Amino acid sequence: MQALTDLQEQTGTATETMPEIVDAATFTAEPHPEPPQVVHGVLHRGSKAVYGGPSKAFKSWTLLDLCLAVSTGGDWFGFETTPGPVLYVNFELQPFAVHKRLVAIAHERGCEIPPTLRLWNLRGFARPLHLLLPEMMRQIHGEGYHLIVPDPIYKTLNGRDENSAGDIGELCQELDAVPWTPARPLHSEPTSPRATRAARST
Repeated sequence: MQALTDLQEQTGTATETMPEIVDAATFTAEPHPEPPQVVHGVLHRGSKAVYGGPSKAFKSWTLLDLCLAVSTGGDWFGFETTPGPVLYVNFELQPFAVHKRLVAIAHERGCEIPPTLRLWNLRGFARPLHLLLPEMMRQIHGEGYHLIVPDPIYKTLNGRDENSAGDIGELCQELDAVPWTPARPLHSEPTSPRATRAARST
């Protein structure tokens, strides 16, 4: 028992309230409604997703296209979206660049830029994620965001290694505090044709 007590103290589980183990029959006897889908067939509210790729692959363009799609209820990569408020957390681009890209993508989409798309411009203010979260939670409280996109997420790593499973595991635990879609880690994905056209026309 002393070994168990020592382990609990080391891991912090001595004081943390954890979920109880339940049997599958009891679990499946209770309803567990599916959360609303933000991008149908791709992303539910409260879920996390990763969008990444090589340098200069129009990742930020494509994520801004996603933000416009969800905030206006337009399609994204041919997937239907559920319209709702969106927050784009910009760690990298200067304000003129965000302005230019949003205007170009909205033109390609044939839509207005809605007030339901909100921007938090933090270029020059990047902090470790655990230091940013309290201020973020204060500002987003009651806003009911369908989607939060931090771009690029590596700006919040604070010396942690993006190739370390342990470091990224810690980051994911911090991300679980809010329902958002982290951007631009490791894996290559296709970019939005609409965003690519907008990028090439500017």
